[in-house]
Amino acid sequence: MPIESGPTTERIVRNMLFFLMIAEFGASFLYDGYVGYEAKNFEEHLQSLDAADRERARAGRIYEFVNTQNTAAIDEKIPAILNKLSPASQRAELERVFGGPPSFESNDAVYYFGPDYRIKFVVKNGMLRDPVGKPVAHKMTDLRWQKVIGWLLSVGAVVTAIFLASIIVTKCVLDEQGIRYRFKGRASWDEMMSLESTRFQKKGWIDLVCVANGKGEKRIRLDEYHLKRFADIIAEISRRKGFEDPVAIEKAMKAKQAEASAT
Repeated sequence: MPIESGPTTERIVRNMLFFLMIAEFGASFLYDGYVGYEAKNFEEHLQSLDAADRERARAGRIYEFVNTQNTAAIDEKIPAILNKLSPASQRAELERVFGGPPSFESNDAVYYFGPDYRIKFVVKNGMLRDPVGKPVAHKMTDLRWQKVIGWLLSVGAVVTAIFLASIIVTKCVLDEQGIRYRFKGRASWDEMMSLESTRFQKKGWIDLVCVANGKGEKRIRLDEYHLKRFADIIAEISRRKGFEDPVAIEKAMKAKQAEASAT
């Protein structure tokens, strides 16, 4: 006496690994949603070009309007571009519709790149012809789901981190005043009435049953997975209060079983 116990190493490690796993998955989903998938889509845009043009096209602008969810709106606007009678008027209408100059322009084609879609206009005799739209691998819905899942996992990681912090600061003290168990409660020696161990074999915990302020009942759950000096605490409570020690009984029973199986 006194006996002071922190958390078990096993519990800290398990919850630390769980936190790291959630945090890593959350970061991965967020990266893909905000950076990774768009970068892969842009690479797909570049791969659609001739090899000689790809490096020049890397500086191409991405137009948010050019995406798979706006294909109907884009198709409605294209005739206004194609119906113009001169290259200059077509170009002016093209930039008005899409909001700026092409993402990339070669000798025989004009391209507009979007987050998950691209449009190619063939250039014939200076005039824009034969527009073709092409979606890429990762659609806008994919990007959004990556972000949603990433943020949900990030919230889970924060909650897990808070829980992990509460585990790390776990502290149970047994001294002359009684028991003080952080976040669980406290009780004096006079308030301790019994040790309820019916679930010890299956669940690994023992309830310290106490009188609450002279009225009713309160329980302080002592778990061998949670407390590093669990066995010492149970043994001292049993000794001081004259209770049977469930841990010692279980240990003795297992020793007899091992001895019997050996013979």
